[in-house]
Amino acid sequence: MKTITCNILLCGGGISGLLAAKGLLSLGLSVVCIEKRNGGINEKSSLEDGRSTALLDPSISFLKSLGIWENLLKKAQPLESLVISNLCPETGIIDETCEFSASDLNLKALGFNVSNDFLSSELRKDLSENINFIYLDNVALKELLPRTDDIIAITNKRQKIVSKLVIGADGRNSTIRSLANIDKCTFDYSQQALVFSIKHELLHRAKSFEIYEKGGPCTLVPNKTEKGKGHFSSVVLMDRPIEINRALNLNKNSFSSFISKRTGMILGECLVKTELKKFPVISQLAKKFVGDRILLLAESAHVMPPIGAQGLNSSVRDINILMELINLKVTNKERLGNSNFLTSFEKARSLQIRSRMLGVHMLNKVSMYNYRPILAARKLGLRALDKNLKLRNFVMKLGMYEKTSSHL
Repeated sequence: MKTITCNILLCGGGISGLLAAKGLLSLGLSVVCIEKRNGGINEKSSLEDGRSTALLDPSISFLKSLGIWENLLKKAQPLESLVISNLCPETGIIDETCEFSASDLNLKALGFNVSNDFLSSELRKDLSENINFIYLDNVALKELLPRTDDIIAITNKRQKIVSKLVIGADGRNSTIRSLANIDKCTFDYSQQALVFSIKHELLHRAKSFEIYEKGGPCTLVPNKTEKGKGHFSSVVLMDRPIEINRALNLNKNSFSSFISKRTGMILGECLVKTELKKFPVISQLAKKFVGDRILLLAESAHVMPPIGAQGLNSSVRDINILMELINLKVTNKERLGNSNFLTSFEKARSLQIRSRMLGVHMLNKVSMYNYRPILAARKLGLRALDKNLKLRNFVMKLGMYEKTSSHL
């Protein structure tokens, strides 16, 4: 049995796992990353994601600190404002709107929209050049054996990996979470999300749109393209499965017409340009984020509906806090992964994530129903926000920034 020794074993080669690896390597730690899927670190991912991520200002600052933002910027679309609108189900007309502008916070942009495939590709290129990084594809963990000073991981390829800490960044169906016997709570919204890209008649003007009707929001996020600049956006449409399946049964022209109407013609006529991908919408929370020399990050720890760009941005915050704790608490590498360190991470992250998930849960619930009292409350809330700059700025800061934990 081959033995590999490192400071940290990281399970999961997706964006969150690669970002965590980059951050940990920047602290001078050695990292082994294992991924179930085929495809080495220098190879193009066998499964193209097709989605994009709105990286908010704090995440951009984090990427800058890692020295990788400049390469990403060339294909990143600035998000200068977020427009939240209510679409009247009876008339199909947008009857209430509130715009959250970066300029109100003295920012040039609230964030940037970046293709997931491009972000993953750039991270892979960067990591492949680091001598302290080992990437093992087509590998799965079979057993974890925590000891006093380290933890042993046994893989399906008969490899023994000895590390100080095992990090799970392997998604909502996390192997690490299962091997650590950490329970999870899952809430199924009976919703599905369709993800695709459109070309639209009007310029997006660097604006993102969340349009509420019933069943869930329809979100438009502007894309940066070489051709037709300002006329392409990514779409996330959330609705009940029966409505999603009805939409999927439409031909391309009929579906394009449907999206034009569902967006209240806010960007004029729309034409679908990519394949439609369907995902379940759930909330999921690990009952704890740490085990014996084990730590959970990103969707291994928490899953949220795709509202308000909270998903990957919360994962970036997980990584940032982990790095801050290592800097503050780990005076030498022998202490990495001990019980005091893990308790500090749990205390620093647990309450913050739970409160953020509750906010996203409530927003999604409000977006799902078209009962008159809920519609009236939704419109009243948008009107109040639109007329009150201080309240608007408070909501923007709440969505973008998290308070520094008292446990750091």
